[in-house]
Amino acid sequence: MTWTVDAHEGLYEVSVAVVLHNMKGSLATLSTVIANKNANIVNLRIDRRGRDTVDITLTFEVNDVTHFRKVLEALKMERVVHSVGRI
Repeated sequence: MTWTVDAHEGLYEVSVAVVLHNMKGSLATLSTVIANKNANIVNLRIDRRGRDTVDITLTFEVNDVTHFRKVLEALKMERVVHSVGRI
C-alpha cells in the first residue's frame, strides 16, 4: 500500500472505489460519514454504472492507517454503500 503525503500537514491521501446505490441522499450520506470521521475529501469522480448504482472514485486525507480503517469501516456500515475498497 502506498500513501501520498501532504508534507505541509502530515496528512496522507488515500483513494477508494465505492459502488453506491443510486438513491436520493446517497452522496450526502457518503460525504457526511467521511466528514464525521474527521477526514477531508480532496477529489471525487462519479460514473453512472446503471440505473441502480454509481461508481465513485474518491480521494480523502487521513492521519494514518488506523484513521483510514475507521473511515472505511464506517462507510461499509452504511446501507447506501454497496461496496468500498482501497485502490
